[in-house]
Order: sequence, then C-alpha cells, then structure tokens
Amino acid sequence: MHQTRTTLRVAAAAACLAALVAGRASAHHPVLGKFDAEQPATLEGIVTKLDWRNPHAHIFMNVEVNGETENWAVEIESPAELNLSGWNRDSLAPGDGVIVDGMLARDGSRQIWGSSVRRASNNQLLFTLDPDFPALPKASRPAPRWPDGQVALGATSGASDGYWGYPTETALVEDGVSVAMSSDGQLADIGDADEVAPLQPWALALYEHRQRRFLQDDPMFLNCKPPGGPRQYQSRLGLQLIEDRTASASACSFCSAAAIATTV
Repeated sequence: MHQTRTTLRVAAAAACLAALVAGRASAHHPVLGKFDAEQPATLEGIVTKLDWRNPHAHIFMNVEVNGETENWAVEIESPAELNLSGWNRDSLAPGDGVIVDGMLARDGSRQIWGSSVRRASNNQLLFTLDPDFPALPKASRPAPRWPDGQVALGATSGASDGYWGYPTETALVEDGVSVAMSSDGQLADIGDADEVAPLQPWALALYEHRQRRFLQDDPMFLNCKPPGGPRQYQSRLGLQLIEDRTASASACSFCSAAAIATTV
C-alpha cells in the first residue's frame, strides 16, 4: 500500500484514544490537561531531534502539511518509564522516519502527545502506552540486610532494594467508594465529585474547578514536581526508602520512585 512521505491525519476514534489514556498511570502531570482526547491524530515525518530529559522526553519531527514543512514536538513519557518500556536515547536518531499516533494540544500549537511511535520504513513499534509494561519487581522476598545483620531500608547491592510498597490505587478516593475515574484522577462524570470523599464546600468547589479544566490547575501539572503525601504513595513505580548509613543508624529519607525519576 502506497504511503505519502509525510502526512497529518486526524482520526475519528476519539473514544478509543481516551480509553487508552485513561488506562495509563502517569508519573507526572495529567496528560489530558494539555492534550485533547477529542482530537486524535497521526503524524508521519522525519525526526530532527530527540530531547531525552525529565520530566518528559520529546521527539521533534518535520511534517509536510499542505505542501509546507512544519516542525512538531511529540511529547512522550519520562526517560525512566521509557527505559522500562525498552526505549533509550539511541532508539531514534535525526533522519529517521516515524509515524506517531496520539492527540493534539488543546492550545492549537504544533504539539502532540505520543501514544505510540513506529518506524515509517517497516511499521516497527518503538513505543506505546502499554499499561502492562515491565515495572519494578513486586514479588515478596526476605528483607535485605547489611553485613551487620540490620535490615537495609535502602539499596544495598541490588537495584531493586529499597522498594517496599506498590499502590493498589493511583488516584485519591475514599476507601470503599467506587467512582469511575482515570488513573490521573480525572472523573468520568463531574457529577460524582461529591462522592469521591467528604469535602468541605470550599474544597469541593476547588476539586470541581480542577476537574472541569482536566486537572490542568493541579500543582503536579503546573510544576511537574514530585507530589507530597499522601499522593507520593500512589506512584505505580512503588515507594523507595533511601537510607543514609553515614549520618546515623536511624537517619533515612523517604521518596517515591517517581520523585527520583523526576529529579535525576
């Protein structure tokens, strides 16, 4: 089947893309705060640059639209999550042809959220928003110990040491309450806002305001910084303890794996 060298196609399956995004837990800001699931699109073009930095990596690519060459920014996941998905900074290089499926930015700028990235030459899938991509080890095992026999809260020799807990929920909601929402906490029905948890009127009003704006007023979106408690315990990458043995026997600091990925 013949394909043009570079194209920009807007798809009609908005509901399918929205469901894909909703099933994906994000370590950083809510994707729908910046990108519009009602505007799914496919870009095909030539890579000009790969920006492999936190909090989100970007692919810059030239796309021909109506006979003109436009440079687009493709926002994808953090380098930490891309590495877990089998990607690295050498997976793409300037000059490579790629096809990107995703959704367009709400502000109309030349930006797209990359739900999947494929090589144009052979349709090889390089990256996709797979909710089941390999995560850190979660199997139960004996507690790691230092040579003196004390339990090691942080990493010793194994890269997975220090990870002690993984969440069952990635969005805040009262125990026992069943409310349809995305992994970022975006409600499927704004009418369920007062069912999420007991909130004072001012807090409920703020919560509804953020919901109506697709969580773009959420501090995690505005600053893209590690969340505070208790939200830091809901990172799907798990909870890691960092132990400072040189300071004192009881000195340790707590941070989530997502926080480490953001600040490295």
